[in-house]
Amino acid sequence: MKKTVLAVAALLIVCALAACNQTVKQVDLDTVMSDIENSVSLPEMMELNADNLSEYGIDASDAKQFVFRIDKSGIKADEVAMFEANDADAAARIKEKLEAHLAQRANEFNNYLPEEYAVVQQSSVETYGNYVTMFVSPDASEMTSIFESYAQ
Repeated sequence: MKKTVLAVAALLIVCALAACNQTVKQVDLDTVMSDIENSVSLPEMMELNADNLSEYGIDASDAKQFVFRIDKSGIKADEVAMFEANDADAAARIKEKLEAHLAQRANEFNNYLPEEYAVVQQSSVETYGNYVTMFVSPDASEMTSIFESYAQ
């Protein structure tokens, strides 16, 4: 009986460790962005380049690839940010900067545009291995599902 309990416990530990070490497929972020654009309605977006990342506190050298687009008009909260970081430490730095940016956007929209504030409040920054995403949109959950379909 004791051996059976130990065997079951060992099996549970192995399964738990395997679940924690979830692998993420290699993702082409431009392909994901194209799929997002074809699947959801976005306002006119402006694409940010490596030079723009410093405005968000993000070091471009932390990213292998990224797609970062923001609403061009400035009156919508919509943003799409997807990064493949060089390593776990870079992913943590990018996530921290995007979370700070999201909090700042919430403060900006709080009293200015309540509808857009609600959109920001429902958004989050997520990590998938070395990938970091931030989808700010009424369709954020669909964007997340699209990204996950490529990553998992």
